Amino acid sequence: MQEKKYSIDIDGNTLDVVFSDLAINANGSVMLSVGKTKILVTACMSNSDSHLPYFPLTVDFEERFYSIGRILGSRFMRREGRPSTNATLTSRMTDRTIRPLFPDGFHREVQIVTTCLSLGDYDTDFLSILGASLALSVSDIPFAGPVSPASLTIDGDSFEYQGIKEDASKFMFCGSKSGITMIEQEGLIDHKQFVSAVRKAEDTIKKLHDFQTTIIAEQGKKKIEVKIKDTPKEIVDLFEQQIKEKLQNVIGTEKSIYDIKDEWKEVAAEKLENELLDQAINYFEKKVETLVHQKAVKEGVRVDGRGLDQIRQLSAKAGGLVETVHGTGIFYRGETHVLSALTLGGPGDALMLNTPEEPEKEKFFMHHYNFPPFASGETGRIGSPNRRMIGHGALAEKAIAKILPSQSSFPYTIRIVSECLSSNGSTSMASVCASSLALMDGGVPIKEHVAGISMGVMTHDGKYVVLTDIQGPEDHYGGMDLKVAGTKDKMTAIQMDTKLQSVPSDVIIEAVEKANTAKNTVIKTLDSEISAHRTNISKDAPSIIKVKISPDMIGKVIGSGGESIKKIQEISGVSDIKIEDDGSVFITGKQDQTEIAKKMIDDIAHEFNVGENYEGEVSSIKDFGAFVRFFGEREGLVHISEMSKDHVTNVSDLVKVGDSVPVVIKEIKKDGKISLSIKDRNPEFFL
Repeated sequence: MQEKKYSIDIDGNTLDVVFSDLAINANGSVMLSVGKTKILVTACMSNSDSHLPYFPLTVDFEERFYSIGRILGSRFMRREGRPSTNATLTSRMTDRTIRPLFPDGFHREVQIVTTCLSLGDYDTDFLSILGASLALSVSDIPFAGPVSPASLTIDGDSFEYQGIKEDASKFMFCGSKSGITMIEQEGLIDHKQFVSAVRKAEDTIKKLHDFQTTIIAEQGKKKIEVKIKDTPKEIVDLFEQQIKEKLQNVIGTEKSIYDIKDEWKEVAAEKLENELLDQAINYFEKKVETLVHQKAVKEGVRVDGRGLDQIRQLSAKAGGLVETVHGTGIFYRGETHVLSALTLGGPGDALMLNTPEEPEKEKFFMHHYNFPPFASGETGRIGSPNRRMIGHGALAEKAIAKILPSQSSFPYTIRIVSECLSSNGSTSMASVCASSLALMDGGVPIKEHVAGISMGVMTHDGKYVVLTDIQGPEDHYGGMDLKVAGTKDKMTAIQMDTKLQSVPSDVIIEAVEKANTAKNTVIKTLDSEISAHRTNISKDAPSIIKVKISPDMIGKVIGSGGESIKKIQEISGVSDIKIEDDGSVFITGKQDQTEIAKKMIDDIAHEFNVGENYEGEVSSIKDFGAFVRFFGEREGLVHISEMSKDHVTNVSDLVKVGDSVPVVIKEIKKDGKISLSIKDRNPEFFL
């Protein structure tokens, strides 16, 4: 095998980059490793244009169970199945970083495949993004790279690279020397900490940019030429005559750009040859994009006529729509409408993760996001969630997770489903708002609301303006989509995508600052509907009781083959009993059911002490003594010598089955058997 290795230190970690002939048929390939984490990234390009009206880029992150030396999967399937949520999010993060760097008009299919060969402690997101940049940059695929990632965490005021504490705030910045192309952040931070993170990330980005540039100079192939066809004169003339003025007049009004687009489609279909229709649509899109940017930068005019920092009309409602769920929230921002439904379950309802990154890990909070076709007034396929739904759901989940009570103080499994019923921009941030309402309506003890807002950027002649609360056309035609979520004083999640090759960091910092102001305006609307969580959870939600037993008693509570715990569930009617290794027992069911189960568990797991007095019932008689049932179903032996202070010849002369007798614990043996005494409790009992 032929190979060439390059190495660089990233904050105390050695990053190795290896080019070899392993994947020789790919247009570009590279292997990256840090410690025990190793990935292979390949870039491939089709031989001809796809004839699609958009750039068909695909990014896939491939998990392998062998990467952690484990045979995972279900009992009946030991092969990797559909991508996990983590794999999907890594694919999306890589896609969002590199997509803006392909040339306009380039329509060949391009596929990036990241295969995780070995999984250690290092961040695969970081390596996937860097690997995609290198694989593309050294290939013959047109790409305006390199682009570099910077992954860091913050705990208090201390910044470290590559995860320290699990609850620390995490950042992923990607960019070039000219600016930032992608941001992903989760965790409680303030604006000052965000600015510090940006500045620290810029240092790493610059260092990796120079590192990649050196490699590309040695390994890079000549790029293919992208031939951009001039727009036919008949399209330009038809647009100037029939559409241009109407389009200019609609900007800044409540009329829709999409209505003009529909009109252009009709005119083009009537006046132009069929083979020109796709070019006609592309021409319209470019003209709209240019006009929207010019109007915003030069005149301060937005698509719908709002001020640059003006938020659309807001509305919030907590509860009252769906009777059977445990909490609901409805949030409107303009024409974006989201319903979030809360369901509470016991610890046994937690999601068991089974991926290389998180093998056999329980997840107690889930946020799921649905975007049906009717939300945008369209028809389409409904089925499994697509990557966009998974990504938007995960973003809202990150935003909400940091305000939830701890599992120890609120031992419920929490699932929120956000239904996007009408969309005109930023349904993910509307989902955060609706979910916050649903949590408070459901009595989940959160201290304050969390809300989100989406910011945009328009650019013209090197100048930028920041837009607050972007709607559909501003997202579609604008230069940036920056989502910021958080509480009144903190941010909990940030995500940024751009259609530009990069956005200057100072512009992003300004946008985040304005987003915090807008976010707090939204929070006021949420507070006006419900400002504190309801005192009690829904009567339809399960009751959960926590019992603490000695870890030594776990086996006794479970019983042989689970016999004991099954009996408890059967008699009490509870839906679930979950026992943890430390002896914590969570009982889920209706309140009266959980009390019955609690008493049964207390009876089984009660720890007895020598000298404790009980009233018992004779359960059986033997020649050597009598067995007495006490404290529920517990049994102990009263030896014949412990029955009376006088000599006893026959046990049956003193007691019969069913008799009530006073007893005291005389001895607890190593095997758990208990010896009782009647005479030590009451010497005169048989006189």
